[in-house]
This record gives sequence, structure tokens and C-alpha cells, in this order.
Amino acid sequence: MANINFATGQPYVPQEQKQNDDNSYGSYKAWNQSPQQSDEGYGSPQQASYGQAPIVINVAQQQESAQAPQYAPVIKTMDKNVFTWVGTFLFGAFGVDRFMRGQIGLGILKFITIGGMGVWATIDFIVALTKVYGNAFSMEEDVTFINGKYAR
Repeated sequence: MANINFATGQPYVPQEQKQNDDNSYGSYKAWNQSPQQSDEGYGSPQQASYGQAPIVINVAQQQESAQAPQYAPVIKTMDKNVFTWVGTFLFGAFGVDRFMRGQIGLGILKFITIGGMGVWATIDFIVALTKVYGNAFSMEEDVTFINGKYAR
């Protein structure tokens, strides 16, 4: 693992501690140096002040957090009539509408419970009718889902 000294901008390597009679804990050589003057001006790395510990971070941890996986949204577009009448009305109790939207887990649960004994299937059918034929998608022939949810 590499560490960076924020005060100098250079890789941080601790020096051997020297034992002093007056300081039983020892100190790093870099801590006892006076700050160096830089001609680079604005934006140059700043040196640690006299007697202050340098700021050190773990670069490996910073790179791991910066490289967290970014998932693109899943966008599905289908004919609104097929989705509403075939997916939700005819086969909604078996979870077909949820499978069509890309919500596999909810589709399996809806299939096992037979559409929540019909209640879940009825609610999904009413929501599909109002979303697809209401103001959201009334002028379009297709309905769009982003990550399994209605786009509008």
C-alpha cells in the first residue's frame, strides 16, 4: 500500500526514529524540519509547518473507493397495448407484467402468491391503465421502463 504525504505531495516513507534523552518517544525527521520555501507559487504542494505531523492518506483505499462499480440504468421499451392487455390483464396474476418490466424477483413472488390472491394483480392492472393510457404515455405507442419503474 502506498501512502502520500499531503504536505509535500510525495510518497511518504517514515524515517528511522532517533532516540533523544529529552524525548523518549522519538520523532520523524520530516516533522522536525523547517518548511521549505517554494518558487512555484499558487497550486504548489505546501510543506508541513514546523513541529506538525504530515498528513498521510492511504492511496490504495482512495483508489478502491473511486473505482466503485457504476451500473448503467436498464431501459426497456415495449408496446403499451401488449404490456397492458397481455402482460397485466391476462397474465398479471402470474407475474408476467413484472417479468416484462425486468423485475424478476417481484415476478417470481407474484407468481408464487398468484398475484397476491388477485389483489396485487388488480392493483397492478389499474396502475398500468392509468400510467399507460393517462397523461404520462397517452401520445405514444410505447411505454418505457427505467430499472423496472415507469419512466414518467
